[in-house]
This record gives sequence, structure tokens and C-alpha cells, in this order.
Amino acid sequence: MGQLDGARRAPAEDKEIFQGLKGLKILVDGLLIYGATREEHNRRLTDVLERARQKGVKFNRSKCQIAVQSVRYFGHIIDNAGIKPDPEKLRAINEMLTPKLKEELQTLLGMLNFLSRDLIKANEFEWKELHTTCLNQLKESIVTNLAFFDSSSPTLELEVDASKHGLGAQISANGKIFAYASRLQSKYEQNYSQLETELFAIVYGCRHYHHYLYGRKVQVITDHRPLESILIKSFHTAPPRIQRLMIYIEPYDLTFKYRAGTEIPVADALSRLHLPDIDEELHKEIEIFVHSSVEFDLYWTKPKSYSKQYTL
Repeated sequence: MGQLDGARRAPAEDKEIFQGLKGLKILVDGLLIYGATREEHNRRLTDVLERARQKGVKFNRSKCQIAVQSVRYFGHIIDNAGIKPDPEKLRAINEMLTPKLKEELQTLLGMLNFLSRDLIKANEFEWKELHTTCLNQLKESIVTNLAFFDSSSPTLELEVDASKHGLGAQISANGKIFAYASRLQSKYEQNYSQLETELFAIVYGCRHYHHYLYGRKVQVITDHRPLESILIKSFHTAPPRIQRLMIYIEPYDLTFKYRAGTEIPVADALSRLHLPDIDEELHKEIEIFVHSSVEFDLYWTKPKSYSKQYTL
């Protein structure tokens, strides 16, 4: 490997000078000469030196390495095994101190989360016993730190979400979660439109937490913005099946607020990693009341005549 000396030239000029020579790479002002054998290397080195003599090009002697097995070249180590990053570039990571404080751990996790986008994604997903053990430990940490219901809270917060196959809900008071719930959707429910599914998640949350919500002010958090707007409009302007689902939440004192899906990670996870159960009682009610309802024409002339007939 060598570095060109003398007046600065554009890299394109250097490439033009040594054009056609085999076993040569040029990056900026650095030349890398390589060969599979010592003889091939020496022959190619001779060709480069001869071309340099012809063109009046000089090399910086102090920055030349000749006939080496490994070379550091622009942040990489090149040897007979291939190309790998220069360890000096990675030293700050490899020798990073172990976190000793919570803030230091949070900083490390933030960095790892940011850098995860650059990791190779080609590996097959494989869940091992070690992962199950870690998951169970995390679950235990969550359930043992569950808050108690604070009856003095003026407003409860019900966070709901729906996925293709499941529903998730969490309820909190004063910012502290005190209950989690999820369920599988029936095959009928899975045919709902997205708007109907998101509304059904609210129905499920209200019915499941009825003993907490009834008679209290509740703010419902949803990540489906169209749902927020339709629920504050007149009941009679909503589509028929939406109306029938809205009847289920009519007894509750609800207000609605939109949050992006990334801001409700708990309900989102519960809806995707849901329990395999179906709320049979609610499922039967929905099947009878919502699915069995049909539209029909009502002629108002007959009811009007009956009204006149039986008016006292």
C-alpha cells in the first residue's frame, strides 16, 4: 500500500494515470496493490512503480507498506480472510462501560434501539427457552407492580385498540394502569370494517370494565381518528351497524381522544398478542343484536291511522 506525494490532484486524475493496471485500488490518494501470491503481488507492484516513473508520480516513503499480510485501509482491515472494520473504530463500543445507574441503562437502551435499524434482518426468527424465561420475568415485573384502583380519581382513562384478530384494553387512574384485558374476535367480528372493529374495541372495554366505568367520567383513547369524529356527530347520521354498536356505550359518560398507535403501545400489544378466549356473553349479544338486525321499509301511513283510531 502507498500514498501519493507531491502536488494535489483530483482522484480521477490518479485513476487515469494508473488505468489498466491489474490488482490496484485507488481511494482518494491511497493506492492498494494486492495479489494472490507473492509473485503476483511483486509483478503488480513493479507495474505500478514503472507507470509512476513514466508519469512522474512520487510516493510518500513514510506512508508506504510493502508485502504485508494485513493492511489498514480507510477504516477497514484487509487480509487474506477478507475485509472487516478497523477495531479502533469499534473500541468505544466494545469497551463501553457497564451501566451502573438507571439513567445509564436508559441511555444504552436508547442507543441500541436507534442502531437496531442497521442490524442484519436476514436471520430467521427463533424463539428459545431463554427468551421464554426472560419474557416470564418481565411479565412478573409488570403484574407485581400493578396499581390499585384509585376511586378518588375524577376521570378514568380507557385505552383500547383492535388488530385483525384481537382486541386489547387497559384502564388507568391518575396515569397508573390497574387492569389489562384482551380477547379473540369471533369469525363474524373479524369481518367488520376497520371503523366497526375499532368501535367494537370500545364496546368491549366498556363492558369488560363496567363495574369501574359506570357512573364515572371516562376518557377513551383510540388510535383511529375517523372514530373520534363519528362519535361526536349525531347518532342518526351514523351507518346502521355503527348505530347499533353505539347503543352499547350510550349508558357511559365517555369523551374520546385520538392518539397515534405508537403512543398506545400497551393496548396495541394486547390486541395483537391477545388471549385465545372469546367473551361468549358479549359475543352472543352482538350476534343477535348487530348481525341479525336487517333494514326494512316502514310505511308511516298505517301507524298514523292506528294512532288516530286508538287516541283517547
